[in-house]
Amino acid sequence: MHLISELSDRLRTVHHTMSESVMITKKDLYMIESVLFLHAIDQFAGKRKASEALATSIDTINKYVENLEQDLGVKLISSNGRGSQLTGTAQKIVSKTTKIKELLDEIYNIRHENREIKGDVRVFVAMGYASYMIPQDLSALFDLFPDLRILSHSSLDTSDINVRDIDVALTYQEINDYDIVKIAEKEVHCGFFASSKYLSEHGYPENIEDMIKNHRFVTKHGSLLKQAFGEERFKQARINFISNNPLAMINAIENNVGIGIMPLSFALKGLVCLDNIICNTPIRYRLYANKNTKDIPRVRTIINFYKAIMAKLENPVPVPCINGNPIPIMRELANKVE
Repeated sequence: MHLISELSDRLRTVHHTMSESVMITKKDLYMIESVLFLHAIDQFAGKRKASEALATSIDTINKYVENLEQDLGVKLISSNGRGSQLTGTAQKIVSKTTKIKELLDEIYNIRHENREIKGDVRVFVAMGYASYMIPQDLSALFDLFPDLRILSHSSLDTSDINVRDIDVALTYQEINDYDIVKIAEKEVHCGFFASSKYLSEHGYPENIEDMIKNHRFVTKHGSLLKQAFGEERFKQARINFISNNPLAMINAIENNVGIGIMPLSFALKGLVCLDNIICNTPIRYRLYANKNTKDIPRVRTIINFYKAIMAKLENPVPVPCINGNPIPIMRELANKVE
């Protein structure tokens, strides 16, 4: 009963995951099994041979077929001295079961493809990239492809990339090389962030002028702050910590050194977004691949994985409003910190 049990398992999964508008019922599952038994009778030219092939009893086959006849209100099997034969109506039903078999073939192909996807994929990740875009689905990826392995290399910039040594690259910067092709690019909005403790000690800035005049800043080389402030305001800002390492910058903000620009997703990681001060400086995530290896199944699998992760990158929950006016809720939370 391999064919029938496989399809039943598949349809039970669909039953739990599809929307109510296309909900599959237990009756539908029973109907599918009955139709497959009918198909087996036709395929093996009789109930006895069908029961032997499916390792089930003739009584079981009779039960399913009889219930199907009752549900449809038609005769499906006729018996004579030569055995059991399908009626004209049953033949029409059996002709439709080819679609079910096609579905099963697709399932078997997925299983085969998963076994074929194995080996090493070399991935370059710009330092700090993983902190901004944590691939939390890696565990599920390796559950699906247990023989797949990612060899990850991190560096501060793309100048360290040897294109012959990578299959996939995740960077902020453009890569201009004949052997490297851009797969995807995603712009992610940012905001001004600080720790709750820093804001409780130094106050929540009322506006950008208050922030520049009375607060400390954390940044990295190639600063987003200069883009956000403009040249004149940037000169006025009190920048106390500068690093070429994004991880060091994140650590400084988390440890109350000052205010810095971060992707909005950091509001979900314990830092406070100064949501009353607009930041029009986005970060661009870029996904590249080696054009000489990108179509190898294991490499294509990793490309599609990171492409899907990038597609999900977006601003977190919108700022709540009352009568259309934004509420700086993070400021209220910060003021409550002892």
